[in-house]
Amino acid sequence: MCTGLKRLTFSAPWSPLFTFLSQDLKFVPDPCACDVNLFKLTFGICCNQKSKEMFSSKKCLVLITLVCGLGLVLSCQPPDCDRPDCGTCGNACCTLELLFTAPSEKVFNAYVDGLKRGGDDSRYTFIGSDDLRKYKVAADFILQGWHHTKEHHYNDTLNFTFSTTDSSCLVKAFSVSQIAGAYCDAGQNYKNLIGLTKNLSMSFTEHVVSGCPPSNPIFNLLE
Repeated sequence: MCTGLKRLTFSAPWSPLFTFLSQDLKFVPDPCACDVNLFKLTFGICCNQKSKEMFSSKKCLVLITLVCGLGLVLSCQPPDCDRPDCGTCGNACCTLELLFTAPSEKVFNAYVDGLKRGGDDSRYTFIGSDDLRKYKVAADFILQGWHHTKEHHYNDTLNFTFSTTDSSCLVKAFSVSQIAGAYCDAGQNYKNLIGLTKNLSMSFTEHVVSGCPPSNPIFNLLE
């Protein structure tokens, strides 16, 4: 009898994934969402002694790694897909603090120009911005953009604020998946922010505020 249940959720094409799982693991996929090209699956893993022994085997670990990899191949395209998030904002999201050794106006204009030019992959869109200095608030500028993903053509929303810190500029950068039910992002939201930022060719340091942790939380279930 099952003494506990943990769930793995990721996206992958239905037919090959079902065949792959049924050959060895005997898991029964429970479909929770789908579209024409993609099936999102949730697997219940019974945490009794027998399943623990199975999960300790090298074969099972390889199988899980490969299955999870199928979802990654279909979504975020490398590089910079190594910071996946699952559900930090309900949907997947990522918040970074980026520190530049340049005035806030210069950094702000660079981001605006980067969005209008399409960023590093020509899939970014400028939505709007404002100069907040006249309001005497903490931020100098605010900016919004979209990123259109390469696979499946989903839009993610990007928000930025630019503040002056001593002689530097602190950028608070935020990306969230727009599509309903995007619980995990395979690293796409982090990639949205860091790809655009790297393309500015300006030196910066980064700090993760929330979401997009360095390690994949899916594999923490196996510990």
